[in-house]
Amino acid sequence: AVAATCMLLFFLMYYFLYRRHYVRLYSTFFVYVKLALITLALYALYTTLLSSIFFIYSFMIVSALYAGVSILFLITKDDIRVLQETVGFKIQDWKIKRLPPG
Repeated sequence: AVAATCMLLFFLMYYFLYRRHYVRLYSTFFVYVKLALITLALYALYTTLLSSIFFIYSFMIVSALYAGVSILFLITKDDIRVLQETVGFKIQDWKIKRLPPG
């Protein structure tokens, strides 16, 4: 019942955002296709190569790969901009400044 309620709320929220023109159906669908392909690829990797090692290590490897691939293929420049505005810093603030000699 909890899963069905969460799924219903998700679809109703998405429908509301779609009707208000805050999201586009094509771009959201494309993100879900990418997520499905990433998941299937990592599942195939787990069943072929990683199933022979200790399960905790294989889960850690799959989780790290999932996080890295998801960041690589799903994070956009707009997401980074929103994160910067939320946290309140810019990428230029990350530059390491050299200390003066002495």
